[in-house]
Amino acid sequence: MKIFQALLLTFITTAVVSCGGSEETTTKLSEMEDIETRDITNDKILSNVISDGAIPYSKDSCDKNDANDFNNFIGIPFGTSEVDLVKILGENTGGEYNDDSSSFVYYYKDAERVPITIWANSQTTQIEVIFMEVVSLVQFFDTDLEAAIEKYDIQECDAQWFGKTQKEVKKILGEPKKKESTEDTDGNEIVNFFYDSDDYSIALNFKFYQSQDYKCTSIMVNWFY
Repeated sequence: MKIFQALLLTFITTAVVSCGGSEETTTKLSEMEDIETRDITNDKILSNVISDGAIPYSKDSCDKNDANDFNNFIGIPFGTSEVDLVKILGENTGGEYNDDSSSFVYYYKDAERVPITIWANSQTTQIEVIFMEVVSLVQFFDTDLEAAIEKYDIQECDAQWFGKTQKEVKKILGEPKKKESTEDTDGNEIVNFFYDSDDYSIALNFKFYQSQDYKCTSIMVNWFY
């Protein structure tokens, strides 16, 4: 239950950042303190992670059949440091510390209507949350998604989830550990699917919006170290 509460809290924070009515204030990474000068606690950086070669990982072969397989997402392996993001996604479009400075939040908005937001632990530099959504109207959904796939070199194993129905997601991942239904400001339904890995180091949230024909248009991956 704590995992779900943490995930829900994170998602609410994301919703405020990505969907709020006021213009967000972002600070270019170059205007923030240099990553290398941060107080990085090396003993908190795990050695048994994909990025260290302990777990086999290939961007071109990353099939996902259950929550355990989400130890990588959009080309980012579990345990990756923020310093490697530029090699994976390219330059970010801005960033800022969260309210308590425990995380640095990176924004990638070069693909129109397909924002990506990434949280990195301020002390260990490890990626903890990846959030990607397609906010397009139904008629522009496929075109906008394809543009994001090309821009960020997203593989089919990850791109395939966007646009799936609830039934299609359940056919692959099984019944979610938890399902919630909420409403947006216009009264349209939003369905949430939550999944956990067997060891609870991975938590997933898939969102299906009535306003987007109940397609999966939002995915959040949380990693716990």
